[in-house]
Amino acid sequence: MGIGVSNDGVHAGARATLMAESLTGFFAGFRLTPAQRRIAQTFVENASEAAYLSSNQVAALAGVSQPSVARLAVALGFSGYPEFRQHLRLLVDANATVEPKEDLNEYESAVAAELDNLQVLMHDVADREPLREAGRRLLGSEPLLVVGLRSCSGLANYFAALARRIHDDVVVLDCAGSVLSERVEVAADAGASAALVLALPRYPRELLQAMKWIRARGIHLVAITDPPRSPVAEQADYVLPVAVGTRFIFDSHAAPIVAINLLLQAMCDADPVRTQHRLDRFEEHARTHRFFVK
Repeated sequence: MGIGVSNDGVHAGARATLMAESLTGFFAGFRLTPAQRRIAQTFVENASEAAYLSSNQVAALAGVSQPSVARLAVALGFSGYPEFRQHLRLLVDANATVEPKEDLNEYESAVAAELDNLQVLMHDVADREPLREAGRRLLGSEPLLVVGLRSCSGLANYFAALARRIHDDVVVLDCAGSVLSERVEVAADAGASAALVLALPRYPRELLQAMKWIRARGIHLVAITDPPRSPVAEQADYVLPVAVGTRFIFDSHAAPIVAINLLLQAMCDADPVRTQHRLDRFEEHARTHRFFVK
């Protein structure tokens, strides 16, 4: 049975529970010192007001010094406590959009966590211009490189399968080592100017090397990854941040799939006339050769 809601649409107690679950999942992705774990637990225990506490207030509640709170924010990958608190406020906004039920089972909780990730992604693309610029760069690269190793190889091929409908030369790099290096060299010699890198946990060591090879050839890097945790974010020219779902045995890529489609949309928007011509050509080809049953 659903619970009662306040004027803002969500019962405060239930919203705090969702916020506490979100914070617990977030902190679980980091190796923290005992002092940092105490501060993290303070945020969880005060989930309803965590996004509005000053660093001095958190320090007092946790029984630590204010610099310890600031150092935790940096350890989590943020520039400082203000940026970390802004991230907490995004989580609050995400949890405020979903009306929770009492006693969510483990499957419902997993889906609710995915909704949180999508809400944060929505906030991150509120400024459309960086995303549009990434789309223009990807569409304008001949050939266009798409890099995804191990668990991200499927995402790379998914992107490529759709991108080939609007781009004539999409090259997927889903194998590591000398083969990848050779393909980067060939693509660079052919004029490649941009590459999409899919980098989600766990991060293959070979991926970092691949990015160095690509950057060394002056190729612009667009990354779908999950800062502040990602070790590849600093190497990319543009990062579309996403979070993976961690409530399952295996990581869920619901938000990354949406991010991929956002980039594809941005590519289409970069040249709508060309895009429509190529899509029409694909549909005509599909009808002629009867690709689909319906």
